Amino acid sequence: MTTLTELKNELKAFGKQRYGYMKQYIELAEDLGQKLKQGVMYQSEVEARLHDFKQSVETQSRQKADELYDKIEQTYEAELVKLQDTVQGVTADDVAELTLLATTGVSKDELEEYFIKYQNKPLAIKKLKEIAKQNPELMVDVDQFDKEQALYNLRQFFKQQLSSFMGYYTVTDDKIRLVQADMIINGDVTALDDYLARYLANQMKGV
Repeated sequence: MTTLTELKNELKAFGKQRYGYMKQYIELAEDLGQKLKQGVMYQSEVEARLHDFKQSVETQSRQKADELYDKIEQTYEAELVKLQDTVQGVTADDVAELTLLATTGVSKDELEEYFIKYQNKPLAIKKLKEIAKQNPELMVDVDQFDKEQALYNLRQFFKQQLSSFMGYYTVTDDKIRLVQADMIINGDVTALDDYLARYLANQMKGV
């Protein structure tokens, strides 16, 4: 089964590949344009070459994107099973502690410590979310402590980046678009590293 890190690396490689196709198409168009001016090729030949290149890489990309989409779903399901295997029920002592906590003042740091303490007890996490909602001034990012929600968010982010790679990094003769892509590609692939790193770090809290 594909690990989250392996999946992230495949998504990064796909993004870079899509960007690479954009550059290759522009370079090919410029090269063929020169040959057209020199009379070495006919307009119809140039158009056919460009069409074939675009069709080929777009077909390959769609196939790879479908494969990656399936991997995202499969990896998500596998990771979800692993999380559910660690689920624990709440005890009477837990209920008493959480009930008391709901009626007394609590700081942000204290509340986050409780989230860590009960991270494998979904019912306790649900109660802590209610407490956090009642104290919005604490500004606690509750999703980072809900392991299943955090995993779901990671899955959605991976899918979002995959869609962005397919939708934005399209093969075109628009040089301005290529310049824009050149400015953001590193940020797009680095975002995958950063998001997964934060996710894994949060999963390790309290272990």
